[in-house]
Amino acid sequence: MLRLEALRSSANSRLLPWIAGLGLGPAVTAVAAQTSPLMGVAAAMALIGGGLILIEPMVGFFLTVLVIPLERIGRFTNDSSAFTFSLIRVMGLATLAGLLLHRLITRKKLRVDLPFVLYAAAYLGWGIVTLTYSNDFLSGVRTAGAMLGNLLFLFLVINMAEEWRYVLWATGLWLAMSVGIGLMTMYQWHTAQGLVTEDAFASTGERSTEDRFSTVLQDAAEFETSRQMVRAMGPTSHPAVYAINNILTLPFLAYFFSLTSSVWVRLGILAGTGIIAYNILLTNTRAALLAGLAVGVLLAATRMLRIRPVHVYVLIGAGACAAPFLPPALYERILDPNNWSLERSLTLQARLRYWEAGLESISENLVLGIGLGNQTEIPKRMRRYMLMPDNSTAHNEYIQSTMETGIFGAAVLFGFLVVLYRRIRRAERAYDVLGEEPPARYLTAARIALLATLVYAVQVDVLHFPLKGWWLAMGMSMALYYYAPFEEAGV
Repeated sequence: MLRLEALRSSANSRLLPWIAGLGLGPAVTAVAAQTSPLMGVAAAMALIGGGLILIEPMVGFFLTVLVIPLERIGRFTNDSSAFTFSLIRVMGLATLAGLLLHRLITRKKLRVDLPFVLYAAAYLGWGIVTLTYSNDFLSGVRTAGAMLGNLLFLFLVINMAEEWRYVLWATGLWLAMSVGIGLMTMYQWHTAQGLVTEDAFASTGERSTEDRFSTVLQDAAEFETSRQMVRAMGPTSHPAVYAINNILTLPFLAYFFSLTSSVWVRLGILAGTGIIAYNILLTNTRAALLAGLAVGVLLAATRMLRIRPVHVYVLIGAGACAAPFLPPALYERILDPNNWSLERSLTLQARLRYWEAGLESISENLVLGIGLGNQTEIPKRMRRYMLMPDNSTAHNEYIQSTMETGIFGAAVLFGFLVVLYRRIRRAERAYDVLGEEPPARYLTAARIALLATLVYAVQVDVLHFPLKGWWLAMGMSMALYYYAPFEEAGV
């Protein structure tokens, strides 16, 4: 391995740009000649961007974080593809290459923490083994690929977040882009543009590149009552995914609100929070409404938000004033109290049957499971109750994971979550004891995000989602744990 000083002083190193130019210049020219000038320009820009990221990986890291909320907008392949190719993966892999190159040159160690090892070596490793006997190999490969992407992103975040300012900048970029996506979704909702219509009997929940800019779904979930529900799905593949993406931003918006004393900045954060909250409502998802309220309660309980009685009165008054102006579609589903009963909600009835089918599968495949990412088992068992698409899950992360990987895989996954929570809490206490409020409060926000995800996981297999915002927050927390002053704090 070469030291950075040796590389800089080496006469050979001065030849590298020339060698690269002589090799890549003709290559770009050849691409343009065989395809089009536009492709040539794109190839040249990609080379310039890739070179910049290799020189300064932090640029690539911030760009990667910036495109997190884009999801389907940045995908170059359909959701049904065995291997998903997307903008965030391109940016992330380029940044990872730059990081590894710099660490190789400087001989600086890479950080690998216990939660990472549990998720990588144990859960993902065992999940890949289960593919050898799965009867849904394609879905398993897609799931394994998504998990590997999450893992590599987590590894990248842990090793890139070496300074406190990087933590703040990266989180701020993620929040800003999330608010921007929220504005786009609101515009399409109220102008009825980009509407995607689903067939309840043939829907797979998978989107194509043709509708990558569509953010509103005409959902047929309540098909037996002939009700077509308009729901916001943003740039994700389903309203439930978009809902949790938005919910995860709430603790960090509250964190930045508490971090500043500027009136204008606080007003901007309040406006952004209003956009996020409205988008959560537009997903027309009952569980999202409950999870959002739960986050609000946790923010008050942890004193991330200093809520006084006057704030409650103002909030109630604002809600009452806004109620008549809310879209009618919301009153047809989440704001109709009757739809919270089993008798009126077919989706709630179906979910209970999903869970029953999942538990039945677990009892028959307790030790080994049926294979990672399996989406054929639930439909096979559910067809005795109702018509449904060929692919579906148990709509419960705990049941789905146990069904897929057996008790061993489930134990490792739950162990990963427990260890992650305990480390966040321990680091939070250490910073708090020494009066280092900014990192302590950030970890409080991350802890709330983790708890919100665990609650949301009861009604959907949330950790099977891309959920890059969650992995960003968890990676930042693991980096802060690495630097936490445990000895000084006596924690």
